[in-house]
Amino acid sequence: MATSPVLPQSKTRQSAPPLKVVGEIVKNDPVEKDRSEKRLVESIPAQVTKPEPKPKPKPKPKPKQEPFVAPQEPQRDQEPQRDQEPQRNQEPQRNQEPQRDQEPQRNQEPAPEFSPANWTEILEALSLSGVAASLAANCELYSANDHQCVLKLSENHASLWNKTYESRIAEALGRLYGQEIKVSIEVGAPSVETPAQGAEREKQQSLAQAVADIQGDQHVQQLIESFNGKLDPKSIAPLGN
Repeated sequence: MATSPVLPQSKTRQSAPPLKVVGEIVKNDPVEKDRSEKRLVESIPAQVTKPEPKPKPKPKPKPKQEPFVAPQEPQRDQEPQRDQEPQRNQEPQRNQEPQRDQEPQRNQEPAPEFSPANWTEILEALSLSGVAASLAANCELYSANDHQCVLKLSENHASLWNKTYESRIAEALGRLYGQEIKVSIEVGAPSVETPAQGAEREKQQSLAQAVADIQGDQHVQQLIESFNGKLDPKSIAPLGN
């Protein structure tokens, strides 16, 4: 009986790596390519696990905005303080002179006697002003006693009379003599010179004297002769007016 020759045993076959087989199949048949890929996935050991997804990074906290502060100007170097001078020993206080006794205040001049003869001096002491002063100056103190008086006003100045001004004259007399004095004014011809008439008379006398002094001055006469001038008496006024 004829026998087939025994072939020598080959060495242990080494399994080809699956990747190479897959590669050859892919080259030959596209259908096998899909199948081999499925087999390859199934042949992967179960120990291989999908990688865990990386945790999402936490959002960084926003930095807090600090309030705006204006930059301060750099302080200038302060000058070093000078050494204070030592205080001098204060001089001992001198004994204060004793206060002199204050002189007693002089009493105001006494008011003139309230009589018709002293009407001009009484008016100066009253210190009236305005229309009230003019009204009183154009009156004659016709009669007077401790509590009342009668003034006589000339008809030429009757327009000055007014009840208000009459009251002001009475108030001024009351302050001067320290008691209430009632005043009544009558219109009529004064029997004596009124204070206003006396003041006008003195003014005219002063003016006449000033004109006489100017006309008798030698220097004034020389100037008039040199310039053939004239002297206007109306331009002359006594000193103090």
